[in-house]
Amino acid sequence: MSNSIKFSVVIPAYNAAPFIEKALDSVRNQSYPAFEVLITDDGSKDDTGEVVRRYAEKHPSFPVCYARQENKGIGGARNNGLFRAAGDFIAFLDADDLWYPAKLEKIAQFALQNRTLDVIYHDEVETSSDGTKRILHYHPLRDPVFEHLLFVGNQLSTSATSVRRELAQSISGFSESPEFNSAEDYEFWLRLAKAGARFGHLSEVLGEYLRVEGCVTSRIEYHHGNVFNVVNHHLDQLSQEKAYPESLLRRVYKTRRGQNRFILGMEYCKLGEFRRALNNYLEALALRPFWWKTYAALLQLLLKAIRG
Repeated sequence: MSNSIKFSVVIPAYNAAPFIEKALDSVRNQSYPAFEVLITDDGSKDDTGEVVRRYAEKHPSFPVCYARQENKGIGGARNNGLFRAAGDFIAFLDADDLWYPAKLEKIAQFALQNRTLDVIYHDEVETSSDGTKRILHYHPLRDPVFEHLLFVGNQLSTSATSVRRELAQSISGFSESPEFNSAEDYEFWLRLAKAGARFGHLSEVLGEYLRVEGCVTSRIEYHHGNVFNVVNHHLDQLSQEKAYPESLLRRVYKTRRGQNRFILGMEYCKLGEFRRALNNYLEALALRPFWWKTYAALLQLLLKAIRG
């Protein structure tokens, strides 16, 4: 790696007309100038393409390249940009998220100080639709990283992660399988780790992630079901490879399944769907009977029921 790093900013966009300008502004306002921007319109039904065209005309020096494809899902949209990329690192940015001005400069500095790293991720702010903000700390991953990600859970956010381009392309990018849709980023991190990627955590808040709230039940079930599809897929692979004792893999399965049900229960609790929350907490308890978080969640649910 030379003493300068070029980034390829990969932005998937689907019906992104209302908010993509803010994402593009956050890239254009970067203090670090060495980047290209690769937008993939994933078959939008709104005027996303026209918004991007007008933006490019308004800012002619902004290095943006727009492509449109038939709808493939977010994995396919990211791959379109990923395989057009020419930078040293690919910095992913979802169309409804944004970066702070020093983001790319900080990542470049960190990469030059830690030249063996292949994946660099940072902390970010979660912004709710009502404007409420909270900091998301992602923390360093323990070695071996593949085990940590699979046995403990995902610790990375796509818009807060940059990946060495050659490695990302060598593992064929993101899965486009429907069974991983909305969890394709987690599956991508797992394959990167399994391929030997070295992960580094930059403990700074460098962007904002928009939390989409008010999700319908089917969408919540769909996402968390696909997260567990990723876990199950990789556990099955380990079983076939005979890489770990079956007894360990069964324990991991129960632990991650219980975690999955617990998180789903929390989501339902936020939506006020307390019966669904209770059912998921009880399933989590059956799978992980000694996990204190489930008991605490059940107590909170009981207090909410008593109050009203």
